[in-house]
Amino acid sequence: PYTPIQWEDALNHFKAKLDGGADVFGPLIRRFLLDNSHRVSVVMLPDSSLAAKTEGSERAKLDGIRAQLSEQELQQVVAETAALKECQGTPGPPEALTCIPSLHLSD
Repeated sequence: PYTPIQWEDALNHFKAKLDGGADVFGPLIRRFLLDNSHRVSVVMLPDSSLAAKTEGSERAKLDGIRAQLSEQELQQVVAETAALKECQGTPGPPEALTCIPSLHLSD
């Protein structure tokens, strides 16, 4: 009953095999992936009307929300959208751009 808890020996044995250059993963890949007789075939077909369906349901949802808004709330949404577009169109300060991590070929 205590065998699953005693994992240190198995881990040390595994590390020793890796350090010795033994092919540890090759037999597992061969057994469970390459020589596996179980197969599945998945066929995916495009739905030419999916975009129209999605757009229609989204339009109906937005129309329902819009019908519930008062004129003042609608004007507030328009103003907030204009402010968001202006904010997104304005480039950020150079010091803010230095916070963005970037990778180089040397990395």
